[in-house]
Amino acid sequence: MRPEGAEGPWGVGSSLREKVDPGRTALLIVDVQNDFCADGAHFARCGADLPPIQQAVTHLVPLLDVARQAAVTVVFVQAIYDEKFVGGPELDRRAASGTMWPRCVRGTWGADFFRVRPTPDDFVVRKHRYSGFLGTDLDVILRARGVRTVVMAGVATDVCVESTARDAFMRDYHVVVVSDCTAATRPDIQVPTLERLGAYFGVVTSSSELMQIWQPAMTAAAGSQKNRRVRS
Repeated sequence: MRPEGAEGPWGVGSSLREKVDPGRTALLIVDVQNDFCADGAHFARCGADLPPIQQAVTHLVPLLDVARQAAVTVVFVQAIYDEKFVGGPELDRRAASGTMWPRCVRGTWGADFFRVRPTPDDFVVRKHRYSGFLGTDLDVILRARGVRTVVMAGVATDVCVESTARDAFMRDYHVVVVSDCTAATRPDIQVPTLERLGAYFGVVTSSSELMQIWQPAMTAAAGSQKNRRVRS
């Protein structure tokens, strides 16, 4: 067993605090879009339990604010499922489940972000499959920024969040899943998914614990900006 504080092959210590060091961590916000979170949209038509999803976004708002202030890399992973991107197996799945209607079509309200929005300093990665890594430049962005840990938030925990987390793990990123900033379409799916992710692919934690860890970095970053303004 590696001693507490000892660095592994990626130069990241074993504790959560070391893993989520702001300078080498990215907050991935997966599919927080109207079609998956808003009343009357796609997930609602599919019978999803929306209150836990919307509550997860409520918890995400302050976490995102703290992450930005602590200079954590922020990436919005946006599903774009225009007809030209939908393959045969996915069409078969939709037909079998009776959910053939379009969702997350580029330029529509359904594809737009729900309650949180990227700023010019954030990255937006558009995906056409469940995983944010498949066919995108997400890996390139993360490596160019020196990211070694991805913090996962968004929906659905058991589909796109899990698919992205698994692919991150396979690419040798440390994975941290935020339990109260993720949600599945049914509450009974959420807990076993988090247990599986925590057992095999990373660490499961809460937004409050992350914000407590990032608070000193946020204060330091604010002080640095103030000093730069004084010198200028």
